[in-house]
Amino acid sequence: MEGLVELDKLHLLVIVDNESDGLSQPCGAADPSAKASERAAKYQSEVSHNVSDVRTGRAGCLDFQKVAFAGHGLSVLLIAEVDGKSRTLLFDGGPSPQLFRHNTEALGVDVADIEAAVLSHWHIDHSVGLIEAASMISEARAAAAAAAAADASGSSDSAAGGGAAASDAAGGASAAPVIFDLHPKRPQRRGLQFPNGEVVPFNNEPELQQLQPPGIEVQLHEQGHCLLDGAFYVSGGIPRNTSYEAGNPMHASQWEPDGAWQADELVADERYLAARVKGCGTVVLSACSHAGIVNVMRDVQAKTGQAPYAVFGGFHLSPKDTAARIQPTVADIVAMQPQLVVAGHCTGWQAKAALAAALKERYMPSFVGARFSFPAAPDA
Repeated sequence: MEGLVELDKLHLLVIVDNESDGLSQPCGAADPSAKASERAAKYQSEVSHNVSDVRTGRAGCLDFQKVAFAGHGLSVLLIAEVDGKSRTLLFDGGPSPQLFRHNTEALGVDVADIEAAVLSHWHIDHSVGLIEAASMISEARAAAAAAAAADASGSSDSAAGGGAAASDAAGGASAAPVIFDLHPKRPQRRGLQFPNGEVVPFNNEPELQQLQPPGIEVQLHEQGHCLLDGAFYVSGGIPRNTSYEAGNPMHASQWEPDGAWQADELVADERYLAARVKGCGTVVLSACSHAGIVNVMRDVQAKTGQAPYAVFGGFHLSPKDTAARIQPTVADIVAMQPQLVVAGHCTGWQAKAALAAALKERYMPSFVGARFSFPAAPDA
């Protein structure tokens, strides 16, 4: 992870996930009331956040008509604080444009702050929402540029000066495009292929041009690299080393329109995201863990010399054909001793129950609207 810098603080906001629960209390490792030395992160639910808004006068009531909806997929907003600056990245977009727009608005996300978006892998429950993300970001940036130009023009002492200032403001607001970081091996669509050859297809994957409105630049990366001046690391291919994390039986891909369906058990385009918090270690996000979450954690350990400090995402242990992987997965996660594990999306209730039993106060499920903050260690 060459080039990855240490952060003063890392914030996560779950925009899309399979489960909604704004009332349950966090595990001990994310309990905001615990001493800083006794927790890995501070958790706040969507309901707690909204209650705070009412108590401080930012909202008039606890409005349950304006809450985020759960949906099958994942989207997470990350904000890195380093050297007095904030860097904002979107990890996946969830399964639908409508859900992404609704949840970002319900959660008060200012999409104009997003500087980069990363697609973990080409699966519609992660990719399709990025169409709306790209559109919303483009619109927000255009509006910000227009507002900046109007302000510059209005405050100018002369018409000529105003024109130059407005031009500078508009140019400054649009000069640096928002990067949409994608894997180059894009299928037309994916689906399930039964032993008799029958295929149940998913929706088509987004076309690249749908993800590149004005102000957005699509970049294709197959190898590991850093983003936003080293605030985040995007992995390349994930080594498959465990004996039991053996891919996804029945998974197939169609690589060209109306092309033949091909077995694709590995989903080799999946990548994880990592950030390093000062004095703590690496926080890793694995959206679906088609390579296996233990393989992901071991790759982080191989690259950094330390097991991950915290692990977040979908572990893909919900399907029937992965049930036998639950116990060895849990055992290997426990052996690496992460300080916090937050599992959601495709992890499945049986795996979540096993993780909770094994990790106790170091485990909790992921919920839509959940907020986590990872501060630097007190003595860092």
